[in-house]
Amino acid sequence: MKVSVIIPVYNSVKYLDDCVSSIVKQTVNDWECILIDDGSTDGSGQKCDDWAEKDKRIRVIHQKNGGVSIARNAGLEKACGSFLYFLDSDDWCEPNIFQMVGDYDMVLGQYYRGSSPMVHSCDIEDNIPYAYLKDQIRVCMGSFIVKTEIVKDNAIRFERGRKYAEDLSFILRCLLKSRKVMIKRNFFMHYRMVATSAVHNVTLDYYDAYFSRLWLVNDVLNCENNSVVTHLHHYACAESVIMVTRELFARGYSVQRVENFFKKHPSIKITLIRARLNTTLRTDYRRIASELLYCPWLYKLEICFLFSLYDFRAIVGRLKRKVYAIVHS
Repeated sequence: MKVSVIIPVYNSVKYLDDCVSSIVKQTVNDWECILIDDGSTDGSGQKCDDWAEKDKRIRVIHQKNGGVSIARNAGLEKACGSFLYFLDSDDWCEPNIFQMVGDYDMVLGQYYRGSSPMVHSCDIEDNIPYAYLKDQIRVCMGSFIVKTEIVKDNAIRFERGRKYAEDLSFILRCLLKSRKVMIKRNFFMHYRMVATSAVHNVTLDYYDAYFSRLWLVNDVLNCENNSVVTHLHHYACAESVIMVTRELFARGYSVQRVENFFKKHPSIKITLIRARLNTTLRTDYRRIASELLYCPWLYKLEICFLFSLYDFRAIVGRLKRKVYAIVHS
């Protein structure tokens, strides 16, 4: 059962060798690797070609820069394996993950985020898509393998134009269409914490985390999994708006910029109004939703105070450790 590995590559020449080497070192040899050079300008494209020369199981697609979703979709169209495995070019995987492929639609593993293990907090349960949405089952690009026919037969693709959270909708739709899912306690991959990567550069585009969930509400509205629909509609959308706004305010974004963004996207205000009236939502989320609707500056003051308090406590903690070291030296 061949595994098609799809790796989008954009200006990651520094890490590409580690990534591709982890595929070449797999204990199962029946695989193909598709490297999609997404208009790199740092020599990554040439390094992709070098790898293709070394191993005939590696193929390269060169294309103009279109973003990670378009790159992954291009790899999907060329994949010939029975299973699909996605890995980002600055990450790397464990050498034995392909041998875990069996008679399953999806296999989910655990992963390291930097040096922190991201582990499943629940055992196998009936409603795995719901557990994934609640973050009880930790899945990211590189920590799952999915049967190719699940993706292609259901026309599951990555959302074009999304800079953030493009993996959420893809993984959830795969889980909803999969009947046999195996959850492993094994670690599949290592997520490298790179300061220049998209997840570390918080901008207004970070509201993609909200738009992706909103799009999912409409996409899965008629699915049989009522828990997933309810969670997306009544909880996940509101939570994403609140969490993104918190990150923006903590990084110095002005209230006016956020308000102007809300005006351009009325669906955000509709989501906040629903959250404020939703008695099943967490009390603090309902309060924050009201603040963002009527006095967002109050929420920003709250965030600035909390972060200042955190910094103050961190400084006091460092001073205590220094004093302790001096006294006991």
